[in-house]
Amino acid sequence: MTLAIVEIRQRMASTAKEIIVPMETDLNLGNIKFTIPQRGEKKQLLDLSERNAKFYMIEKRKQHESSKPESKVDRILGTVMKDLDLRKACSYRML
Repeated sequence: MTLAIVEIRQRMASTAKEIIVPMETDLNLGNIKFTIPQRGEKKQLLDLSERNAKFYMIEKRKQHESSKPESKVDRILGTVMKDLDLRKACSYRML
C-alpha cells in the first residue's frame, strides 16, 4: 500500500494534506495526515473507493479474457475433456 500511495500522489501531482487509508501505515510524508475512518462520510468514501477498485479489477479481468477468445475455448474444451475422461479432442463437422 505504501508504494501505491507514493505512486498515485506522483501521478496525480497530489498536494492533499490528508490521506484516507483502511489500515495503519508506517509511511511518513512530512505534514500529511493519515486517517483510518471508523464511521461517517470518510468511512463511506473509503468503502466507495474499495468497491470501485474491486469493480475495476473485475472489468480488467473480463477485458483480458475477452481479448483472447481462443484461450477461453481451449479452457472449456480442456474441462470437458477432463470431465469426460477423454485423451484427445475429436473434430467433427456440423451439417
